[in-house]
Amino acid sequence: MKNADKYKNNVAFQMKGKDGKYRQWSYAEAQSTAAALAGCLQAGGVASGDHVALLSENRPEWPISYLAIVSLGAAVVPLDIMLKREDIQTLLNQCQPKAIITSARARDEIGSELVSLEIKMEEFGALSAGAAPSSYPPVEEDDLAALIYTSGTTGVPKGVMLSHGNIMSNVISLTKHFAQDIKPEDNFLSVLPLNHTFECTGGFLFPFYNGARVTYAESLIPDHILANLRETRASVMLGVPLLYDRFFESVRREAHKKGRIMAAVFRGLMAISRFLPDQSIRRVLFSMVHKKLGGKIKMWLSGAAAIDLRVLEGLGLFGIPVYQGYGMTEASPVITCNSPRQDRIGSVGPALPGVEVRIEAASSEVIVRGPNVMKGYYQRPDLTAGIIRDGWLHTGDVGYLNRDGFLFVTGRMKDVITTSSGMKVYPEDLEIEFNRIDGIKEVCAMGVRTKKGSMGEDVGLVIVPDVQYFEEKGVIDKDMIERIIKKEVSIKNAGLQLHARVARLRFRYQDLPKTTTRKIKRSQLKKEIEEA
Repeated sequence: MKNADKYKNNVAFQMKGKDGKYRQWSYAEAQSTAAALAGCLQAGGVASGDHVALLSENRPEWPISYLAIVSLGAAVVPLDIMLKREDIQTLLNQCQPKAIITSARARDEIGSELVSLEIKMEEFGALSAGAAPSSYPPVEEDDLAALIYTSGTTGVPKGVMLSHGNIMSNVISLTKHFAQDIKPEDNFLSVLPLNHTFECTGGFLFPFYNGARVTYAESLIPDHILANLRETRASVMLGVPLLYDRFFESVRREAHKKGRIMAAVFRGLMAISRFLPDQSIRRVLFSMVHKKLGGKIKMWLSGAAAIDLRVLEGLGLFGIPVYQGYGMTEASPVITCNSPRQDRIGSVGPALPGVEVRIEAASSEVIVRGPNVMKGYYQRPDLTAGIIRDGWLHTGDVGYLNRDGFLFVTGRMKDVITTSSGMKVYPEDLEIEFNRIDGIKEVCAMGVRTKKGSMGEDVGLVIVPDVQYFEEKGVIDKDMIERIIKKEVSIKNAGLQLHARVARLRFRYQDLPKTTTRKIKRSQLKKEIEEA
């Protein structure tokens, strides 16, 4: 909170209200509200070492609540508002919070008998500034700051324990890494859920530490995001590959919908842009795109999954640099990241300052060491011992480092498909390839059982057709849609090595099941395709 004094007159947080106006909180207002909330929590019995749950959609009161909780030496337990009620109650039973802070939207998802003290965000306005604690307990670097439950794509979520030192080391490393880029004048648009570490560290604490502004998107509806970008002239955004892919495809499709001449002009501008390394000139070339985005885009950051290089390069040609990074909750979370001065397309960047990255010789697993590595899993020393060995965090990802220290992640160890011939296939590579087929909205590759009793796996593919694309082409019959896609898949298949070719194909007309960070739940899809 020291930076609240330094940047007291700057806008810290803002969000568009139902009246169409943006409600703003200055750093000074955020500080005073957090202090009053801390006093309320303290009066309710919250003390150093306690847990306080936080259950809400993204809104300015969320980061203010976070600041209030940690100032008391208590630990924040951010909960996912998209979880089912029974799952939320299971987590509350496990972490035993002394209090919970909720929004009206989230309120119905908890059982009041589980938490004795509940504070509603809608009542923050009634908090008295005089209720602030007269003194704050000392907080040490190794004290628990946050207990974060992972999204659990394959099983029960694990509670990741992050200390103040873990989180702040990551914030400071990001500040050093982007020292010439992020300024108090910047405005971050927040679209990812704050209960996930990528957005909490990178989209809240990082800009807050640097005196920048954070605008919370009013919803995840694409038109709303575009309106928020345009109206607030946001300069930075953290996102996932799916978000950027949808945006790139919408621009490309819009150009083609305007007829052959506009499509040709669009292709011509893209070709010219390849010879213009200066992003400012590219922005002029695609000024109409930037006008829709507010005209101040400085950079977008991508994480959580691999981004299609075609999308990465395409947005770059528009004059929108997208820098891909890599991390995991257990590392607070950022491990590596590209930046304006250190960028290799296809890589996830070099290690952040103070973070060490190595590749294990025998398995090619990416391992990490540094002050950002978690304290461990809550009440699970067995799991902690399995992932942190000799001080190194074993990520479960496979990759390699080039001679300049840039990390290239090639896949997840547990997701690698092992065929009956013993060959390895990385599903992420196949997904990027098949996603390039026009008319495919989403795709997931996985290893599926061959005939009963045999060893090895077949390469399976689940495809979600882009129905809107086909409707615009005058094709509405599902059988015809599937025949067209199957033909394109066969063509792609013929160009792959024999062991990597798709053997089993399934169509699905609902979006792929995902976690709230947009990671595909492969195990669920695998079960569906094996039982089909």
